[in-house]
Amino acid sequence: MLFRSGRKLGGVLIEASKTAHGSAAVIGVGINVRLGDTPRASVDVPVADLAGIASLPARTDILARLLSHLQRVLVAFEAGGFAPLRDEWQSLHAWQCRTVSLQDAGRRIAQGEALGVDDSGALLLRSSGGVERYHAGELSLRAGLAGVP
Repeated sequence: MLFRSGRKLGGVLIEASKTAHGSAAVIGVGINVRLGDTPRASVDVPVADLAGIASLPARTDILARLLSHLQRVLVAFEAGGFAPLRDEWQSLHAWQCRTVSLQDAGRRIAQGEALGVDDSGALLLRSSGGVERYHAGELSLRAGLAGVP
């Protein structure tokens, strides 16, 4: 998720799968560009939008910049895997050192302190059982615990 001053600005969802020809990933990106009162009231977390942060370029310009950046990241990923991207990801990790609940299909599977990710992209979560890695399946981080934005 993308945050601005503790408010959700957007999010990224990546679903990876194996295919007969290798691997595939579907990447979804959502950015709150301009929210009216009705959408704000229907969201269960504090939200922000780009219109409240700066003057807005045209939506097509926002999309073009996003796609250009995504293309560079995907080329780097193809060349070296996740490891070369880890430090940048880690520096932007909004859940770092926070208590989180990890869910799979709406069911909690783990709870603990988010420590970021390892070089393979696996989520590192410290719980009473030690540090565990979560790398596959439908993983999502949900608020609702003390200390979680």
